[in-house]
Amino acid sequence: MNLSKKKSIMLAGVVGVIVILAIVLPMSTANSGEERNSKNNMSAAGAENSENDGDFGRDTDNNAAGGAPLLNGDEGEGGEGEGEGEGEGEGAGEGQIGVSATCPCFNAQDLDKASTDIASGSYTFYPETTCKGMDSASATNSITYTNDEMGYPAMLGYEVTIGECRKSDMIFMASAPEEAACRSLLNDKCTEHSSVFAAAAAASATCPCFDTEDLDKAAEDVASGSYTFKSASTCTGSDSGSTGIVYTNDSRGYSIMMGCEVRANSCRKSDMFRETSASENSACRSLITSKCAEHSSIFAAAAAAAAAVNTNE
Repeated sequence: MNLSKKKSIMLAGVVGVIVILAIVLPMSTANSGEERNSKNNMSAAGAENSENDGDFGRDTDNNAAGGAPLLNGDEGEGGEGEGEGEGEGEGAGEGQIGVSATCPCFNAQDLDKASTDIASGSYTFYPETTCKGMDSASATNSITYTNDEMGYPAMLGYEVTIGECRKSDMIFMASAPEEAACRSLLNDKCTEHSSVFAAAAAASATCPCFDTEDLDKAAEDVASGSYTFKSASTCTGSDSGSTGIVYTNDSRGYSIMMGCEVRANSCRKSDMFRETSASENSACRSLITSKCAEHSSIFAAAAAAAAAVNTNE
């Protein structure tokens, strides 16, 4: 019985070993396969890195020789093409101006509004400075007027000069392209609204030599008979030549020019002459024409008296 039990025990032990081996061996085989796959992957990665290192070495050699760096698998010629393309693209982009320059002080609508203001007659217009630099790239050009309602002239209008521009009383710096843009706007609007500015100049112009009171005083002097009346030069009605109220003071033994007169491009009060603009000249003629009509009887009587003296002599 003892021997039979021992055999049974030994047989059970052998069966147990076989079962264990049946379980363990497949697992060991799988692990060995995974280990081999891992080693193979590591070997492949190492080979690839080695190849890349080789490429990097070639790139480095190529750089040392003056060539463009090579990307993976790229050839030198392709690299040069890409480098040239990028260089040309960047250069072309930097050389172009993306936005056109604009005037920092005013635009077309502002200048149209200025023209409307001037045409209204509610402001003091300055024709001597308006639209005077149209044909110059450096002269000051402007549309200028003031608001005098507050008892002092508040500057209005727009102007451009070298390196700067003006909107009302605010002055801004202007680059060369911005200045050119301002000049272009003013030139266009000076041409477009030229009739408005001409009419305003005529309406606002004053004679720089005399006014209505000066002409009334001249008529009184002529009527007094104390002066030598020059009827040939008085109230000639000329639209371009000389006309005025003309007489002289001969009491000192020589003739002193008196009266008021306008000529082609100038005007006079007594012996003081001044040049006139077209609008100023027109203003002087308008004043004389009005006073010649108002005091026509005085001048007619003085002319008759002077003719009688000449006849008696």
